[in-house]
Amino acid sequence: MNAHTASQIEPELLDLIPKTDPLPWEDESLHGAMKAAVFAQLKPDTPHQLAVATQIFACLWDQYRHEHLTRALDLASYRKAAVSLLHDEKDIEELLLPDDKNKALVAQLLGEDNAARQAALAHIAAKGITEADILAKAYLDHFQEAEALARRPTRLDERRRALMEEYGMLKTQLVRDAVPDAELIEAPGDD
Repeated sequence: MNAHTASQIEPELLDLIPKTDPLPWEDESLHGAMKAAVFAQLKPDTPHQLAVATQIFACLWDQYRHEHLTRALDLASYRKAAVSLLHDEKDIEELLLPDDKNKALVAQLLGEDNAARQAALAHIAAKGITEADILAKAYLDHFQEAEALARRPTRLDERRRALMEEYGMLKTQLVRDAVPDAELIEAPGDD
């Protein structure tokens, strides 16, 4: 929204537009840059356009957030499954509070150091556990959450598309309203 138009909107109206603030662990600078890019592209001129543009941005930010939450769920599921497979089934305390050795082993499995990862895979293979076992347990323990998350991008995209359509109609209406009513004038000899 340009500064000129923003200054013309009453503060009470601006308060009615929902905020899309980042969560405490999210990158505020990325949030601000993404919001600025969306608003630069859409160029809202009216309070209604600003409200719809804000909702469009919220959908895009939620899609970004979804990707990160899905990755976090995948990592947490893998970590939990690995710890579960590595502990003695009878020792519930070890499952709730895994020892440092198992924590380190799981960290190696999830880490970016390929040599450490291969060593960890060899260690768990000696215990009769494969990475496929961990992945299967992680999936089976969390497939309902994963399926619910998998449906979310489609819903967000459908909402964003509907908002973009509404925004396009608002922009078209603004242009149409700006053109004064024309009067048809017949040229001489058009009888």
